[in-house]
Amino acid sequence: MKIWKLALRENEKLKNNKKAFMFLFLVPIIYTLLFGFLYSPHVVNNISTAIVNKSPSQLTRTIESGFEKVDRFSVNYYLDDEDAGLDLMNKGDIDVLLVIPEGFTENIKLGNQDNILIGINGSNSIIGNSASSSAMQIVKTYSAGISLKKLEGGGLSETEAMGKVSPISSSFRPWFNPQYSYVNYLLLGIVGVALQQIILMSSANSFAREREEGTFTELLDEGYGMFEIVAGKGFYYFASGMFSLMTSYLIAFLVFKIPIRGQIFWIIPLGALFYISVIAGGLIIALYSRNQVESIQISMLLAYPTFLLSGYTWPTAGMPKLVAWAGEALPLTHFAENVRKLALAGGDFGMLKQDVFSLMILGLIYVTAALFLYRRRLINEGYERYMENRPARV
Repeated sequence: MKIWKLALRENEKLKNNKKAFMFLFLVPIIYTLLFGFLYSPHVVNNISTAIVNKSPSQLTRTIESGFEKVDRFSVNYYLDDEDAGLDLMNKGDIDVLLVIPEGFTENIKLGNQDNILIGINGSNSIIGNSASSSAMQIVKTYSAGISLKKLEGGGLSETEAMGKVSPISSSFRPWFNPQYSYVNYLLLGIVGVALQQIILMSSANSFAREREEGTFTELLDEGYGMFEIVAGKGFYYFASGMFSLMTSYLIAFLVFKIPIRGQIFWIIPLGALFYISVIAGGLIIALYSRNQVESIQISMLLAYPTFLLSGYTWPTAGMPKLVAWAGEALPLTHFAENVRKLALAGGDFGMLKQDVFSLMILGLIYVTAALFLYRRRLINEGYERYMENRPARV
């Protein structure tokens, strides 16, 4: 009952602070919509491209048309030399430069191999990866087509010609995210880190505010103990966080059509364990912050490191061991990637159980550390003596 009263008290305090109230309940939804619409095209298309054709012919014009017809490229420039193309790339006007060298047509007709240069702006890896894979596919397709025509012209059947051109065949089938959709790849993780930061900052700010305003004594006067104060305030942010989590992921799945292939309801217990550690982390931040502003600053500093170390965008297997171990101590590591697995890979509890266990252990460690440090700080700040000497309640 006391915990419920403290949760209601926290709600009243936030209602009087409209900015904090909106931050807690509306920002997760705004973030989800913002990033969802940002990545809603799913893949990067219309990459600005320039072509330098030093060997004009029907053959090279056919290759040009291959780049013109696909959605991935937008051919905006036809140039005479690559220096002009490099100039455009330096200015940021193009990201891909296709150079067909002099003598290319003659070499191909003579049966010799020749090379097409595909220059790509690699400063943005998403654009670079998209452009390079599509460009290579186009070039390989036309290369195979030329070889087939030559062999068929020499009297071979289509099947025999194909065997000469490509004696080993392969098929490529991407699982779980066949379109390489960026909304499927990134949105669930970005929502996860946004949910973490909002509850981390809100809970840290709440505990820091009590210390800064000196209102702990009011709670002590009302007969609340240390555990009840932590549990009551924590319960409010836990409930708020779960509301935001369910709302945000519903938007992701229903509005932005992220597929649901697994037992998605496991997000709820996964999120509950995740928030226990996050709220305890907020209390620890508050204890080492001199005021509310500092608690928010420290919380914000953790956003990028936790996301990078979580393994969501760069796999932990590719990290140095020490860095990967540090990532294992973060709740986001065991939450965000599992949400994506549940949605895209058809995951179930069997896939989650190791991370569920890790979240339970982390929650126990974080909560124990938070309560220990909280009690120690109260003793250092004289609240223990206050409790012993406070006037008896009539």
